[in-house]
Amino acid sequence: MAYLIWQGIGLLKGKVNADVVKYAGFALGGAVILVSAVIVFARSVDWENDINLYLTDVKAVPNSAPAQMRCGVSCINLADSIEKKHVDSLKSDEHGYYLQQAISHLKKSITIYPGYGDGYINLTVAYINARQYYDAEGALAHAQELHPDHPKLKELVNTIGHILMDSAMISGGRGHFDSSLAYLKRAEVHLAGNADLYYNYGGYYYTSKNYPKAREYWEKTVKVNPTYQPAIQGLNALSAAGM
Repeated sequence: MAYLIWQGIGLLKGKVNADVVKYAGFALGGAVILVSAVIVFARSVDWENDINLYLTDVKAVPNSAPAQMRCGVSCINLADSIEKKHVDSLKSDEHGYYLQQAISHLKKSITIYPGYGDGYINLTVAYINARQYYDAEGALAHAQELHPDHPKLKELVNTIGHILMDSAMISGGRGHFDSSLAYLKRAEVHLAGNADLYYNYGGYYYTSKNYPKAREYWEKTVKVNPTYQPAIQGLNALSAAGM
């Protein structure tokens, strides 16, 4: 616009009174500045913080995979703030709402761009926070396939593995042994070679009175961690009982 104004002034020189040209230029330039100032001021509300910016931007560019992804992450952060009571203005029951909004936006980001590794990474986080663990495992598998060297992957794999292992222990404590074994098998996908996992496998088989399998897994435990006392004690108990 500045270029066009400059060209217009050039064309008018010598044809129109110089003062008219000057003041017309001032008026046009002032109008441009005024309109721009109004637009900037209106937009400045959106720039209050990153979360507000991304929640607003996704409405302007709904078919942008990065915008959908960033909006999803913002919803995860909002839900996290609600859970930790960092945000007084939002109600606790909105925690689940924002997690579902996060899932929705992140799913849209990978629909727009199926090869979006970061979209799957953050979708995994959203599913974990929403306690939708089957869905989290599915999203994580896609992330591993698309971006096997992503720095966040190791942490997510470990998190899901331990959640499933804890679920196995809870199920076993309630006497739901089939469910406990199913959780252990799912955990093993993420925690292969983990001493705690092998120890819990041994505990499952010991409780099920399958003593040879209990010994097998406790021996695996001490092979990974030779100082793992609970497994050593379990093996000693089996030996003392002649099992």
